[in-house]
Amino acid sequence: MKFKIGDKVKIRNLTNEERQTIPLFYHNNMKQYEGKTGKLVDVVTDYGGYIVYAVNLENETWWWLEEWLEQPISYNAF
Repeated sequence: MKFKIGDKVKIRNLTNEERQTIPLFYHNNMKQYEGKTGKLVDVVTDYGGYIVYAVNLENETWWWLEEWLEQPISYNAF
């Protein structure tokens, strides 16, 4: 498991092929969150053994595959 509950994660900008990845359904409304950062609120292993993450973004929660997420870039100026 790459991320844990409470982590900030960034939703990757996905290709059309990635959006059609089985086993997790990608709803068209999810596209608006690509490139945005949210808070991971739940982690489960589905019936196929895939780890999926619930990420809260702008007061909505969507489920994402691990490969659709990345660590957000943060800068310490000083």
